[in-house]
Amino acid sequence: MNKDLDARLLNAGEYRDGVNVSVSRSESDDVGALENIIGNEILSTLSQPTKTKIEAIGWCIDNSNDRIFVFLTNYQDNSINEKDFDGRAPVNSFHAIVHYNLKTNTSDIIVQGYFLNFRLYHYLN
Repeated sequence: MNKDLDARLLNAGEYRDGVNVSVSRSESDDVGALENIIGNEILSTLSQPTKTKIEAIGWCIDNSNDRIFVFLTNYQDNSINEKDFDGRAPVNSFHAIVHYNLKTNTSDIIVQGYFLNFRLYHYLN
């Protein structure tokens, strides 16, 4: 990469900008070499009911099995701090853990219920 030269003056094989690349940190001859990395993708096909304001509050990626677990809820408690929270989400609130398969681009709800006790703005990571 050469950020110093104008893009019109770059030689063949030189680049001014890179997207989805990582700089190698090896100690061999190829130190500083660029390698491709996987980019981001918007997942809009998660299994979820059509309720308002359902948000993802966390996720867990299982790279070895090409799957993602997403934690969803629509419950927002009105407590100012943790001491004010009574510890229970209402029965009519939505809480779910959704499994997304990256190989088949399909998703399904693993578990759903207010007993999961998720809250918006109290993110899991």
